[in-house]
Amino acid sequence: MKKEIWIILVVLVMILIFILPFQLANDQQKAISISTGLISGICSLITLVIAFLLFDKYGLKKDFVKTQTEIVLAQLEAIRTTRFLILAKDKSFLQFYPTKYRLDSYERFYSEKLIFNRKYWEYTNQVFRFSSSIYMPKEIASRIDKLKPSLMEHISATEMDFYSKVTFWGEDETDSIYGRVNGEDITFQEFYTNWLDILGEINKWLKDKISIDELNVES
Repeated sequence: MKKEIWIILVVLVMILIFILPFQLANDQQKAISISTGLISGICSLITLVIAFLLFDKYGLKKDFVKTQTEIVLAQLEAIRTTRFLILAKDKSFLQFYPTKYRLDSYERFYSEKLIFNRKYWEYTNQVFRFSSSIYMPKEIASRIDKLKPSLMEHISATEMDFYSKVTFWGEDETDSIYGRVNGEDITFQEFYTNWLDILGEINKWLKDKISIDELNVES
């Protein structure tokens, strides 16, 4: 509908430009000459605007979205291969994949308050290495920031008994140091929800920008 409105407006402007000189000039031949010159100039301007719009649509903007898409998909793939080991206070454990929907297994850990292995800092910075790119959409980056640590607050050995631990397969627990991410308590449910929020924002962006809504993420 907008396209038709713009066409009508352009036609009306062209008619006005053609008629106006006849109202202002006494000489009909001069009026025709002025009208023709004005219409020629307007046509050139319109051609320039159309060329600019097409260049923007199929040139720089297209390349920018293409690069953005590559960054977003790379980030999604990095998350897809992410996994953690949750060691509960009762000595049970959970293998946690952010992209796997295992609600029955996850629910029993929801209320567990978490502390994190010191390697969580290095690990998540590697997983989220794409988030600092200038091409990463801001709405996705803001979701990621909730999981990126800015500090790890060390806790004492006696305090550790009140928390479940987030670590990784193959870690030597006798030599591991744990702390609270950003100095705040977080439950497993909140931790899991933050990952889901990131995935939801990524899927929304892909669907809105390039109409992708079916990806093999849960594998």
